Amino acid sequence: MTSTISLNKVNAVLKKNFRLNIASLIVTNVIAVLFAIFICASIIGIPENSSYYSYTSDITNEFSSLAVVLVNAVGVISLLFLSLKMFREIYSRRASDFFYSMPVTRKEYYTGNVLFGIINILFLFVSVIAVSLIFGKLPVAFDVEHNILDVKDFLIYMLVAAAELFLTFAVFIVSAVLCGKRWQVIAVSALSSISLSGVMMGVGLQMNEIYGYNVDNIGSAVDIFLAILNRGEYVSTAVSTVFRFAAAAGLLAVGYFVFKNRKAEVAEQSLSGKIMPALLLFVIDVGVFMTAFSAFYKPLYFKII
Repeated sequence: MTSTISLNKVNAVLKKNFRLNIASLIVTNVIAVLFAIFICASIIGIPENSSYYSYTSDITNEFSSLAVVLVNAVGVISLLFLSLKMFREIYSRRASDFFYSMPVTRKEYYTGNVLFGIINILFLFVSVIAVSLIFGKLPVAFDVEHNILDVKDFLIYMLVAAAELFLTFAVFIVSAVLCGKRWQVIAVSALSSISLSGVMMGVGLQMNEIYGYNVDNIGSAVDIFLAILNRGEYVSTAVSTVFRFAAAAGLLAVGYFVFKNRKAEVAEQSLSGKIMPALLLFVIDVGVFMTAFSAFYKPLYFKII
């Protein structure tokens, strides 16, 4: 397999993914749309004891928060299984031998799979946003006259959620090309995310105790990390969103490096390479320690140099 890339072959990989995953793509978006309509029905309305003429409610925060939960829940599950399915050839020795003999470079294969995952994310958000705005702003089914949904703020919520889901997808891709078995992909994805959050929580706790920062340790690893860098001060939504997209792009680059150097013998075996497994084990070990430390130990005063 050569290192050059052909747009025609990337397109062929995309077409193959569409052909094999179109049913799951449709089902995922139908489920998301139905839940979005349910959110509209549960939030948009007038309480029984309120006056129809005088009642007004700003539902932007509540509505947007539930929409974020929706896209994250549906997106995480669908993207995890999609990542496993797109790279299914590399988890079997027989299938991987056949795959590596195909006239498609690893770069083309990897690029086509990543692009298809991004297309899935875009479809999901377009579906949820379209349905939410139709039923949340237009008087087609619910009382939108007395329930205010700020479109700008809602779209900001969705943009941040898209960046978070894109980063999660990047984690799944790296795990998919790193592991030799499917169950390892699920385990590595979960353990790495949880452990990294534990590391950030522990560091944030110590920054608060030692330097008097005001880091909120309840949140994603990215939010805690940015808060630590900014000494506990407010981090703008724009910075947080850009950082998530940049981190996702960096992880996808790492994923390509891992996939490019992956040996065929990894199939049905352990993790690929030496550096990434060692790094992963280090993060998990430190994460377990930091999580336990944050939960059970009294503040430990030590100087970080």
